Amino acid sequence: MKSFFVKNRSFLLCWGLLFLLFAGLFVASGNLSDNELDKLVVAKVWAEPGFIKGDWFFGKTNLIELPFYILFYPLNKIFSLLYVSIIGRLLGYLLLSFGLSRLARRFGFGAISMVFCIGVFLFLGQSLWVGEWLLGGVENKVFSYGLVLIALDLAASKKYKTSS
Repeated sequence: MKSFFVKNRSFLLCWGLLFLLFAGLFVASGNLSDNELDKLVVAKVWAEPGFIKGDWFFGKTNLIELPFYILFYPLNKIFSLLYVSIIGRLLGYLLLSFGLSRLARRFGFGAISMVFCIGVFLFLGQSLWVGEWLLGGVENKVFSYGLVLIALDLAASKKYKTSS
């Protein structure tokens, strides 16, 4: 057990620091606003059809978003939308920080340099051109980006079948 933690100390430190950075800045900021509210309400209606009975917008099911609805089904059955927002953000931040940490290890970035690079990215508004954010809400794209980062790490290690 000790060798795992010693061998992966930089990776675990990077993962933990990135998660704390994301959670500290965004977990309780602007919850249930903009697209996050739309996505979570549709997922709640999917889990509980009587939640907003007869509404034409929130009663829709988009097959592209079906994995998101399935992932949030148990949370929506147990918790209110605010708690689902917080838990969903934390899950998304865990996945994003895990993928970023794997890439940092793959390309030789230390934990502090990776946190610095992500800090610059956040300072620039999380976007360089199109204004699309990555952190700050629960949507399909947060989990998709996290999985893409893991797939990039796998592709860089020439595990092409696993990465696809």
